[in-house]
Amino acid sequence: EIAGVVVTHGTDTLEETAFFLQSTVNSSKPVICVGAMRPATALSADGPLNLLQAVTLAASPAGVDRGTMIVLNDRIGSAFYTTKNNANTLDTFFSTEAGQLGVFINQVPYFFWPPASPTGLVSFNISTVSALAHVDILYAHQDMDAYLFNASYAAGAEGIVYAGVGAGGMSATASLAAEELYNATGIPIVASHRSSD
Repeated sequence: EIAGVVVTHGTDTLEETAFFLQSTVNSSKPVICVGAMRPATALSADGPLNLLQAVTLAASPAGVDRGTMIVLNDRIGSAFYTTKNNANTLDTFFSTEAGQLGVFINQVPYFFWPPASPTGLVSFNISTVSALAHVDILYAHQDMDAYLFNASYAAGAEGIVYAGVGAGGMSATASLAAEELYNATGIPIVASHRSSD
């Protein structure tokens, strides 16, 4: 009975929530994540217009079959590609490689191309899941030591994501620690990279 859903969210972790929803909501109806970079007390607060545009898009037939989207600053972005690129500016949410899906002109959503599913999108059915596993994310740094992997496991992590430097590299010491921890415990350790693309 509804056309779509709008999720209001703080911008610090909006991209993570949007990506999670993109990966778990299996519906042709649009899910719109929206926030504001300026507080309501600020001069030219952006929240009211962002919210109006989010609701407009959620109710628009143009949003059908486009998955979860992020709406801020007159821009429409795919939750799969969009990331927060600046801590303070209004135009912080965008996709550096894939570009925006569309824009608002006079509060009307305009898309640059027809609906399409992102390449590499994996969807998960979590309808029977009541709680998510405790997963730590470790960010690489120069001369990373072994203790972070062991500390995560000791603190109850059920999985570890390693965000490596460059294309995903880590120090030899950290690599050995991850391998030893996995061999000893079987805890899933997934390597990634901390750069957005």
